Amino acid sequence: LMFALELGGKEYAWDSTPIIGLFASFFVFFVAFFIAEIKAAEPILPLWLFKRRLFATSQILSFLYGGTFIILTVFIPIFVQAVYGGSAKNAGLILTPMMLGSVAGSSIGGIFLTKTSYRNLMIVSIISYALGMYFLGTLTVDTARWLLTIYMILVGFGVGFSFSLLPTASMHNLEPQNRGTANSTNSFLRSFGMTLGVTVYGSLQNNLFADKLKEAFKGMQGAGDFKMGDPRQIFQASERSKIPDFILDKIIHAMSASITHTFLLTLIPIGIAAVTIFFMGNARVVVSKKSAKG
Repeated sequence: LMFALELGGKEYAWDSTPIIGLFASFFVFFVAFFIAEIKAAEPILPLWLFKRRLFATSQILSFLYGGTFIILTVFIPIFVQAVYGGSAKNAGLILTPMMLGSVAGSSIGGIFLTKTSYRNLMIVSIISYALGMYFLGTLTVDTARWLLTIYMILVGFGVGFSFSLLPTASMHNLEPQNRGTANSTNSFLRSFGMTLGVTVYGSLQNNLFADKLKEAFKGMQGAGDFKMGDPRQIFQASERSKIPDFILDKIIHAMSASITHTFLLTLIPIGIAAVTIFFMGNARVVVSKKSAKG
């Protein structure tokens, strides 16, 4: 399968010169950054922080959670609008249960932060997250919307723990002058994960969608010339009515299958995150008696 990225309105394959050049440039600047940080008297990112197991695992988890969670915010609205035929407004509002679930997860994670270890809480997080993502991967054109809502609450609840736990775990037992660096590094890696996640998984879904369209229209007259534009525009109510039912049905099934397959592929980094959690150790927030009385 040949994956591709769209740059400047043009589509380039992964093995094309512009894409290889971008990867090569990234590698060069990445190495240069590390060399500069090692030699700097006051580095932006003290690399010795990664020698601390809890700090290192927290950064890996932020990266993986960010790279997978962003997929939900992108593809669930597209699924609702393209497969269910909802409006752009409804597609945006559909994420509300997931966001409420994340608020609940973040709050519960913060409440129990002093009761048990970061690892135990993150185990609850990854179980909920993985189950929710798996169920989202089973969606079909016939799945009831209330089931989609439950799946979103489940996945949002799991991700919510990471919002309160991972920044705190990053700063655990660090000197005051390093806590700001630790917190900002955690936020940066979550954002970096989102950037890579939406790029990689966006390319995967786009290619899966194209392949399934070709398969669906294989053998039909003119199928080789069939072109598909932006589904977020084509699947508007005004445009759906112009598409013949038998063609619309094939497009909807292709879109549904490509998105759900993409959700299932995110279980790979989620599985890596599950393994990473077990290396967090038994560290937990300890509140002194003096602080408790205060």
